[in-house]
Amino acid sequence: NCNFDNGDTCSYQNGAGQFNWAVNRGPTTSSGTGPSSDVSGRGFYLYIETSSPRQFGDKATILTPYLNGPQCMKFYYHMYGGDIEVLNIYANNQTIFSRAGNQGNRWVGVETPILQFGRYMVKFEGVRGRSFQGDIAIDAISFTPGNCSFQTPTPSTSRPTNPPTASTNPPTQAGRCNFDQGDLCSFTNGANDDFDWTVHSGSTSSLNTGPSRDVSGNGNLPIVSYYLNY
Repeated sequence: NCNFDNGDTCSYQNGAGQFNWAVNRGPTTSSGTGPSSDVSGRGFYLYIETSSPRQFGDKATILTPYLNGPQCMKFYYHMYGGDIEVLNIYANNQTIFSRAGNQGNRWVGVETPILQFGRYMVKFEGVRGRSFQGDIAIDAISFTPGNCSFQTPTPSTSRPTNPPTASTNPPTQAGRCNFDQGDLCSFTNGANDDFDWTVHSGSTSSLNTGPSRDVSGNGNLPIVSYYLNY
């Protein structure tokens, strides 16, 4: 477990890649990207700095110490900037979390199970986008043996028990989503297709097709939509 508030990476080790994750306090060095503080508002966080000489597609990886058996992983991420690429998390080379694109200037809490057995390390991979406005940050990482209870992750006891409400979201439950936040949760549209799934509330724009509401009657529903563009 690590909140980085000692100003180091705890026992995490940078892995293979074109650059490294770094510990920071306060804003990053680039405007229009990255957090202004850690999730508590007064400590340190881990992030990738995507300014020059970094190039599109460069990767930074960092690995946890060895874990044993199923774990519940909790952490916060911050992905704000015009050219955010992707944050991937792996266990035994299997993807357990992935989020791409600008997620707004906020810390988002995630709680997800790791259903692995034996010894393994968890790898956090940040990928650089097309410009310096692609800083990705993570904070307050914890692992608890067993499955998840799907409660909002909280920072360690050295931090306020309630992070600033203006900058946090409810946890993302891997593979579960009712789309009522108006986004795709942790789902991502694929690249090798012709158009995308989108989130919608109420009737679709076409007559005699599609639902008039989501299953609850008052939320959002993912639909397929497309339009002609030039």
